[in-house]
Amino acid sequence: MTNRYPLIVDTSDSNKIKELPDGDNLQLSGNSIVGAVNITASGALTIGSVVAATSITIGGTAISSVATSGSYTDLTNTPTAVSTFTNDSNYVTTGSNVSVFANNAGYLTTVAYADLTSTPTTLAGYGITVGTDSIIAAANSAIQPADNVSTLTNDSGYITLTQVQSGDISIDVTNSGDLIGSVFSQDSTLMVDAILSSFNLDGTIRGHVTPAQSEFWDLGTTDNLFRHAYLSGTVNANTAGVHTGDTIGSVFGDDSTVLVDGINNKIVGPVDTASLRTSESKIALGSGAGQFNQGNWTVAIGYDAGQTGQGSTAIAIGLDSGKTAQGSNAIAIGQEAGGTAQSTYAVAIGYQAGQADQAANALAIGQGAGESNQGEEAIAIGYDAGTINQAANSIVINATGAAVENTTASSLVITPIRSAAMTTILGYNAATGEVTHNAAIPGYISLADLKTEVAASADFAAFKSRIAAL
Repeated sequence: MTNRYPLIVDTSDSNKIKELPDGDNLQLSGNSIVGAVNITASGALTIGSVVAATSITIGGTAISSVATSGSYTDLTNTPTAVSTFTNDSNYVTTGSNVSVFANNAGYLTTVAYADLTSTPTTLAGYGITVGTDSIIAAANSAIQPADNVSTLTNDSGYITLTQVQSGDISIDVTNSGDLIGSVFSQDSTLMVDAILSSFNLDGTIRGHVTPAQSEFWDLGTTDNLFRHAYLSGTVNANTAGVHTGDTIGSVFGDDSTVLVDGINNKIVGPVDTASLRTSESKIALGSGAGQFNQGNWTVAIGYDAGQTGQGSTAIAIGLDSGKTAQGSNAIAIGQEAGGTAQSTYAVAIGYQAGQADQAANALAIGQGAGESNQGEEAIAIGYDAGTINQAANSIVINATGAAVENTTASSLVITPIRSAAMTTILGYNAATGEVTHNAAIPGYISLADLKTEVAASADFAAFKSRIAAL
């Protein structure tokens, strides 16, 4: 079946007949739609009265007939008990108190004795029969409310104030109940503090402290430590343990030999160094030795030796030797030797030898030798040899006892050299660097030989001939 649009007369457009435009309403006021087979709507369906239809569906689901009939009897699952409803009016139900009702009839409620009238004035009026005179007399002699408790016989053994004040109390501690409170000794010393739930052991121990089971109980914990321990005898331990903290005092061997002198802060006993080893890849021995950033495979021995930035495989032995920034593979032996910025592979031996800025591969042996800014591959041997700015690749050998410098690169200075009559001539091979000596210089004639030739020549022409023949 094809969908059709109704035709309308458009009064706004010369009464032309048109199809109903999309979005416009079809006004049927006062009219009806009859004979329709199905009515399909995509929006709301508003109906002012009861709809008479065989079936109505919403979203494809049929609605109940009560929606069209309006009859209560067409409803299902209707309530059958009042309790199903909410009691918003607070109706009285089973079990409610009488007080919820209005007492409009004046029923009697709570009555005070003082409000009663014509009350009896005798015991007989209350139905109580009074006994004989002897009974009355016995009643009068019985304990009265104002009498003392002490008139009674203490057959239950209650504690009296007198017993407490005099201390004449004996307690059977084997009873099955609990004893609550603090405990004091006869001299008023607090033994058990009930407030702090603790035992007082301060000056109260009169015998040995022995655990009931061996190797089971601890003395303190890792979180709750005892502070000081004062012992006058021997400390025996049959298990290996870990000691943390400081141990104060001297240490003795089994034969009473002092090994550690706690009074003078010294290790005075024999120390077996035959098997002395270190588990590290470096050695630092002495206060401040190798203290900061010490490299691997290094040795620092002495106060502040190799203290800061000692390079790998370097060696510093002596006070302040190689102290700061000693280069790798450098060697400094002696107080302040190679003290500051000793370069790689440099060697300084002696007090203040190569002390500051010794260059790579330089060698300084002797007090003050190559002391400051010794050049690369330079050699200084002897007291104050090349003390300042020794040139690179130069050699200074000094035995004068005074400072001798060499600031010329690739040069040799040796002092002192004794002055004496020469028997041979000293020579130097520039190619090999070898120093040799000879009785004469090859290609040269000695003065004595020259005199001999002159004496043997008759004239200058003969002299020239003799010289040319040499």
